Amino acid sequence: ERCDIRFTKKGIGSKKETPPMTIFELFNKALGMNINSNMVGKEYLNNDGKYEWKYMTRKQVYDAVLICSAAFVHYGLNQFESVCIMGFNSPQWFIANLAAIYSGGIS
Repeated sequence: ERCDIRFTKKGIGSKKETPPMTIFELFNKALGMNINSNMVGKEYLNNDGKYEWKYMTRKQVYDAVLICSAAFVHYGLNQFESVCIMGFNSPQWFIANLAAIYSGGIS
């Protein structure tokens, strides 16, 4: 059964200040803000044995989502089928999650 979105009467949680939007709308809004700004980052171990942060811009994330989405469809993901993404929080997890949604699947 359908559940309505809950909003506060006023403030940031109100429908007026934060209207509902789809994942596609939210992602496109983020892209429109500054396409070359960093969107996700992760610490990686470099060749010196030290950790350093590496980042992906909004444009790089968007491109990766489209590539991953096309791969899901190519390998047989049908609309409303699910994709199981296992692992720690990472840019790759985020990209796979959005790609599943973009390709019509559920994540």
